[in-house]
Order: sequence, then C-alpha cells, then structure tokens
Amino acid sequence: MRFTQILQILAFAAATAFTLPAAAMTFTTTNAPASCQVRECVLATGEIERDSGKQLAQFLRENQVPAGATVVLQSEGGNLLGGLALGSAIRAAKLATDVEMFDARSGEFRAGGLCASACAYAFVGGVHRSVGKGCKLGVHQLAGPPNQPWDLSVSDSQWLMSLVATHLDRMGVDMGVMVLALRTSPQDMHWLSPVELARYSVTNSAAA
Repeated sequence: MRFTQILQILAFAAATAFTLPAAAMTFTTTNAPASCQVRECVLATGEIERDSGKQLAQFLRENQVPAGATVVLQSEGGNLLGGLALGSAIRAAKLATDVEMFDARSGEFRAGGLCASACAYAFVGGVHRSVGKGCKLGVHQLAGPPNQPWDLSVSDSQWLMSLVATHLDRMGVDMGVMVLALRTSPQDMHWLSPVELARYSVTNSAAA
C-alpha cells in the first residue's frame, strides 16, 4: 500500500464518527462518590475527538493525577482514531477505567452510564476495567460520518480494522470482541452482557 493511500485512509478514519453525542469530551476530577475518596476519579464525558488523548494527558499533568486513578467514561462514541489514542493515553498513565453515570446533584454514581463505539476502545486502555451495575458497553461496525459516502475499498477497510485489532491485542482483550463488532451493523449496537465482558477480558475487575 502506498504512503499516500495510507494517509487517505487515516484522514477518513480521523473523520469517522460512530455516533454523535451532544458535546466534545471534557475531563474533570471528583471525590464526591465514596469510591472516589479511596482513589482519585477523572470524569470523561462527551464525544471523543481526534485529540482527546492529548487533552487527557495534558489534564493529568496539570492536575497531578496519580497512576492508579480511575477514568470514569460516559460517552456514546466519536472519532475512531481518537478512541484508540485515548485508550493508549490511559494505559500509558497506568489508569483504571470504569463506566458509570455521575449524578452531579447527589454527587453519586447511578445506573444508566454507557460507553459505546469508539469509547469501547478507550475503555480497554484501563489497567483495571469495570462496568458499573446498570451501565453498559457496546460495539458495532465502523461507519462513516452521517450523510457522507463510505468510499474505502474492502481491502482498505480491513486495513483500518487491523489498527483496531492491534489495539485490542496490546490491551489484552480477546479478539472475540471484534467479531461481535463486525457482526453488528452501524445502525445497531451490541451491548456486551456481563458474561461477554468477562469472557473476552473487556473487564478484569471483581467490580465488573
């Protein structure tokens, strides 16, 4: 594959959005929930963008967030390469990940949290990974931005998926997750059951 062709694929992937949450991902710290009083929590909420990984790394430095802290994800997805980069940034900082819905009024986590599409690839970056009770994590096929044609060849699409496969392998996740994603159309979502989360090593915490 020629270098220019690779650049074209990466450019398309950079624009690829799985779903469109309302706002770009933001990062904030909280120690309100009881679980966050024993280890620091970083709330990562919103649409994942191409530079979300860099933004997290900067946030961690500026707020002196220690290794072992937990990134609590609440996101419907976003940019594919951004999700991969965010997962890599989480792993590089030796952080845990969790899927929870934070209720600012009560200062507690509650059911209803979700992490879908590109967010799933960020989630697996956690050294320790858990999904809260009543929360869920979902995967599906790659999809181009709304109202734009999917103009990649079958070969190029498979090459793009190899980036995802490499990421999952580096993070210690079973390739069965990719099979589930490939079997699910972009218009649908496969929400992993607790059994599947454990079977494919998506979660690895007793709290999952």
